[in-house]
Amino acid sequence: MNKKTDISAAYFSQEEVEIFHSFDGKVLTSVNYFIWVQPENKQQRFLYCLELLFNNDESLLLMVDEDEDNLKIVGVSEFIAKASSLKERNGGIAVLQQADPSGIEPWKAVVGSLLLGIRLTAGDDGLYTNDALLLDFVNKGVIVAINDNGGILVVAR
Repeated sequence: MNKKTDISAAYFSQEEVEIFHSFDGKVLTSVNYFIWVQPENKQQRFLYCLELLFNNDESLLLMVDEDEDNLKIVGVSEFIAKASSLKERNGGIAVLQQADPSGIEPWKAVVGSLLLGIRLTAGDDGLYTNDALLLDFVNKGVIVAINDNGGILVVAR
């Protein structure tokens, strides 16, 4: 993964911030992981995309931007196109595997819970950095961040 090359790449856009706010007060109904599995070494894997599904039948897809080392919101069509591109780049081998982590922590404690909001870290310039966020639920927080070893890291707060 490359280092950030553009100052704007280090921050969520205003549109992304507004999308995050649109999920305030919604109930999390399900979670999906899309795990990148290296074709040549199946033991080498990382969380590439996180999908949060809510009671309003909307989902929030957070994906690691492999070129910029940050989190970004993607739409379903963009995610499908990216998955197809990755498969093509890897000789027709699907590198993304879907998994349902709803039965394990930290998700077990928050599926079915109200999302109070998504907290972002403001930089000195007032912009919100896109390397981490906090999903603030009624009963627990979940931190979603860029993992130093690649991919997305998810931990309970």
